[in-house]
Amino acid sequence: MGVPKIHVNRRHARVVGAGLSVLMLVTITLSTSRAVSDGVPPTISGSVFDPLQGVQTATSVGVAKAFGTLLNRAPLNKKTAVLVEDADTHQILFSQNSDELLAPASTIKLLTALTALKVLGSQTRFTTSVFQTNDVLTLVGGGDPTLVSAEPKHWRGKPAGVERPPSLDRLADYVAQAVTDRSHNYILNFDSSFFSGETTAKSWPAEYVSTGVVSPVTGLTVDFGVTKKDVPYGDTGSWAATYLTKALLQRGVLVTVGKRSDSSNVGEQIAQVQSAPVSGIVERMLTTSNNTMAEFLAHHVGKIQGHTSFDAIAQSQVNVLSSLGVDMTGSRLHDASGLSRDDRVSANTVMSALRVTSQQLDTHWFSTTGLPIAGVSGTLKDRYPTGNPGRGYVAAKTGTLTGIASLAGFVVDTDGQVLNFVFIANNASSGLELTQALDRLATALATCGCQ
Repeated sequence: MGVPKIHVNRRHARVVGAGLSVLMLVTITLSTSRAVSDGVPPTISGSVFDPLQGVQTATSVGVAKAFGTLLNRAPLNKKTAVLVEDADTHQILFSQNSDELLAPASTIKLLTALTALKVLGSQTRFTTSVFQTNDVLTLVGGGDPTLVSAEPKHWRGKPAGVERPPSLDRLADYVAQAVTDRSHNYILNFDSSFFSGETTAKSWPAEYVSTGVVSPVTGLTVDFGVTKKDVPYGDTGSWAATYLTKALLQRGVLVTVGKRSDSSNVGEQIAQVQSAPVSGIVERMLTTSNNTMAEFLAHHVGKIQGHTSFDAIAQSQVNVLSSLGVDMTGSRLHDASGLSRDDRVSANTVMSALRVTSQQLDTHWFSTTGLPIAGVSGTLKDRYPTGNPGRGYVAAKTGTLTGIASLAGFVVDTDGQVLNFVFIANNASSGLELTQALDRLATALATCGCQ
């Protein structure tokens, strides 16, 4: 009995909303109970699959022709790596500097995602709790990077469908229900010691934290450590305790802010809120390229494996990814977010991570709906404006630092074929021009039949 390979007809493949299934963007393997004779696949009805026969395969010559002179134009230079493969067969269709070690910026988050899902499990949730002993309450952080202060309104998910994040407002509701004796004046202590050791990477400039690009990795962080104007809270554990105290007062619980404490002897747990599952956090981290979520996920991996220093966690990532079959040859990691300019990976490494990802879709390890979609969602929402032929046909993780840009994901070409690609460019003078150059490469793939 045959199992034909089916390519999505590109006329119907375009993603028109971030919450739509990635099914419309990837190659579908169709099982049929009807035998295939004489090499003729069964007829499939329905607009999505009509027509599906006769899709031609992209070739190396076709991809090179599609790129034309784009790779020879500034700001791209000798420090530009390009790798394109057939998503079905994994045949390499184009390779330039694919084994060169370059700074990947935020495309390194693809590696972080795989590591977190392998070690933590897709359904793991992070818990923020309140314990009570006599008149002392203790707010205990569980390393949840998604905890917010105020309950979010009109939450639709980032990407759509990701669970609403837990809030201190909701936790205050639960504590108020649990504390039945309103005649006491309680003290609220807090414990943010879930992670031990250094809270920032050695290679990060100090302004990354002071400007809210990333929050220090602690056990109790709220609102990603910044105000709505991206001003850092400073001690996020103390700030969270202060906010929860005010919220409890509003609910009729007499309480004052206490001190930082050790949660080893804090009594009975009386309330808790939990994060979305790790799979949802991973999707949100990829869509928004959130640095804090990436570093917290990596620190949870480190905690499980007995070490939470950035260097030890980075080595752990290399080991885990290698065990999954990701080609980590020569890779040097210093963080999980890609903020470090000392990170080095090759396009081969990122491409092999994409391959492993596609192999694990059926286990719900990793959903490519988390990848930003050109002109539609996440960090690609404001790129590929209306009229750009790549809009809706490119789904990729972005990466941007000064003089560094990267883009890695997949594209549906005009024949409906899915192509995986990795672009990494270093040492350019203009970040904006560099991202635009990579977008032109992805658009070239989207608009070619590539035969």
